[in-house]
Amino acid sequence: CMVCQEAINKKIIPGSIAKNKESWYSKMELEYYFNIKGSDLNKYIKLSFLKNRIVYNKEEKIHLQLFLIKDNEDTLPPKELLKSRTIKVIHNEEEYFTDEYWYEYIDKKLFKRLEKYKILECLKETFAKPMQTRRLLYKSVNPLFSHKTTIQKNSK
Repeated sequence: CMVCQEAINKKIIPGSIAKNKESWYSKMELEYYFNIKGSDLNKYIKLSFLKNRIVYNKEEKIHLQLFLIKDNEDTLPPKELLKSRTIKVIHNEEEYFTDEYWYEYIDKKLFKRLEKYKILECLKETFAKPMQTRRLLYKSVNPLFSHKTTIQKNSK
């Protein structure tokens, strides 16, 4: 869009973000991957725990807020470490497929790779809060998750 192009021209954001979505997180992705939203996000920005880049529109309202991995290299891991995977769930002798998020299948090997990123320090706080659209909140009520699951594919 023209607002983003102007921000690229003014070097507020790098032009590479248009081609490489893996090099940055959006606010929505921080919520998706780490359940960081609202006041927690603002707190982490004020504490300089997370560094953001903001693109304003002509009305001086926030058009886009990005968190570049290169600006937060000690804090935010590469997205490739946080991939979901498709799993097969058997319920009442029928097969269903669903996504399993990184924090649902994390093992020692993945934890070892993630522990060098400071974002893990926040998870105890952020995952303790309700996750409105995620299964972590609903596992105890959804009957599909009280039954044995088997891995179908390793990534989406």
